[in-house]
Amino acid sequence: MEASPYLPALDYISNRMDGVQGFLSPLDAGLFLALDLAQKGAGVAGDMAEIGVLHGRSAFLMAHLLRPEERMQAIDIFDLYWPNPPYNHPDAFIGNALELGFDLGRFNLVKADTTKEPARVLETVGQGKARLFHVDGDHRLTHILADSKIALEATSPDGVIVFDDVFSYLMPEVTEGILTTFKGRTDFVPLALSPNKAYFCPPHLKSRYAAYVIECLPNNLDTEVRRLLDHWVITFSAEKPVVLRYFDKMGGGGGEVLHRNIQGRNIDFSLPP
Repeated sequence: MEASPYLPALDYISNRMDGVQGFLSPLDAGLFLALDLAQKGAGVAGDMAEIGVLHGRSAFLMAHLLRPEERMQAIDIFDLYWPNPPYNHPDAFIGNALELGFDLGRFNLVKADTTKEPARVLETVGQGKARLFHVDGDHRLTHILADSKIALEATSPDGVIVFDDVFSYLMPEVTEGILTTFKGRTDFVPLALSPNKAYFCPPHLKSRYAAYVIECLPNNLDTEVRRLLDHWVITFSAEKPVVLRYFDKMGGGGGEVLHRNIQGRNIDFSLPP
């Protein structure tokens, strides 16, 4: 059997991610992998994008998930300022990428203030081009609203948008911005919540994405289905060890069997229609 195509990503999460300054948790890293698996099984293609890359902790995981023709759109103000070290100097990002063995051609570094140059950012990233868009920039309301608008326009109709620090008591403007942005929307709706992030997806793929994250991370799943903005949402906890199912078995032509297995399984509780 061929080696799993996810081995570089798994090695990064297990052995190298902690060496990169940033805030992506192992649980959210696992959710990113499960969503990527769901997308590849459905033929969802496109770049990945992140606003607020800092030193690249999340961006490098996303880069490990790219197909050969896809790129990582790395957007940051890169103004050398952050309230406390580490400072978001682009040299830190580039140095980490090289140390991890990445080809820099996989990344498109976009230096911009998204509140002042949203059109340029969107033109660079591309309208509807991203299959996974991670928003972790400035947590003030003006920036959250600007970043959300860019993410909604840049993400594919089949893609997923992820926001950091939603519902954190330390970041109330993030909560306000997300609720303001998504209340009443029908193109992207809540999918899942982790302790640190909120995940949004299109309604027509919600059951597929839910099946994958549930089956890949059952140890961290809260089996009570909750509601947010008039939509059901599944929640994940980091109280137990993060255990990723399936990824060590991928490869050797078994991918389609794996996708059918995940889609065909009866989960332990019912999801609303």
